[in-house]
Amino acid sequence: MRFGIALLLVLAALGVSACSNAGASPEQPIAFPHKPHADAQIGCVFCHEFTDSQAAAGMPRTELCGSCHSAMPQESEASQKTMEYVDAEETIPWVRLYELPQYTYFPHKWHVRADIECAECHSTIGESMTATRHRVLEMQWCLDCHEAKQASVDCVACHK
Repeated sequence: MRFGIALLLVLAALGVSACSNAGASPEQPIAFPHKPHADAQIGCVFCHEFTDSQAAAGMPRTELCGSCHSAMPQESEASQKTMEYVDAEETIPWVRLYELPQYTYFPHKWHVRADIECAECHSTIGESMTATRHRVLEMQWCLDCHEAKQASVDCVACHK
């Protein structure tokens, strides 16, 4: 009986994974456009500053947003709202686009250090005018990539 319940919980967790549907665009506190930032040649790792040192890439800090936006005209509604958070010294409550199940371990830093471009996993997010999940991150897709790059496909490399 316990095994059956555990199996159902695992299957339910797989079904509700935050990575399960491409094209999802959760409501954000600011309608964040990646495209103008990419067009200005601001690299992903500038805003997602923990990609090379921690497992999670991290959400952009409000102070970091303010370091650029305070020196430019606040023409767009998104820029104005960004500066409201900066001026109030409040954390912008970003909603994550990708969240892997708890039993997986995905270290961004390993991928960055292996010179894997962000777009290989995050597709065309740099062309988006809203924060949109562009790819479904499923195990077989990851395994195919690992095999193609001759990276480990040992279960314990990605699973706790």
